[in-house]
Amino acid sequence: MGKEAGEPKGMKIPWKYVALLTAVVVVACTKEWPARKAASLNGKGGDGNAVFASEWTTISKWKKDQKGFFAEQSLKSNAQKGKVLLFARNLWAADSGYNGDDMPLQLPLNFLPYNDQPGLTETWQYELQGNKLRVNLEVAGVEKAEPREVAVRYVVIPDEMWQELSVANPDTASMPYEDLVAKLDIKP
Repeated sequence: MGKEAGEPKGMKIPWKYVALLTAVVVVACTKEWPARKAASLNGKGGDGNAVFASEWTTISKWKKDQKGFFAEQSLKSNAQKGKVLLFARNLWAADSGYNGDDMPLQLPLNFLPYNDQPGLTETWQYELQGNKLRVNLEVAGVEKAEPREVAVRYVVIPDEMWQELSVANPDTASMPYEDLVAKLDIKP
């Protein structure tokens, strides 16, 4: 009584909402999102449009200048055509409080070593000089400083790709190492 025999039971959904929901799902599934595009831009080889990531190399020989210590490396990729990010690890391996974690950190950074020397600070920076990468270390708070052995790796991201990544994610320049290698689909 009140319901006719052939009428479906339950709530009726207007067809215009079903059509709108279907259109949204189709557009969302076919849209090329920045993360997918970034990974696809990572070509293999040296065509200049691909992300280049160096292997981890150890800096053990430091030179001294008036500001502190420095080490230089030749770049294996044309850094003038992209954004260069430098990562270092094992920064605190020589400290007595070292717990075995060698998480890569992006330079530049100020580092307060975990040790028994209050006031000790290290300023790690890098600069490009032509096709050379110069890593600078300034140590303050101690009379005699000795630089430590560290591992470094640089990543060169082509300018066009860097702009796309920066628009999609304004925090790209300070993105943690693990997130960056995942986003760019490069070997950690």
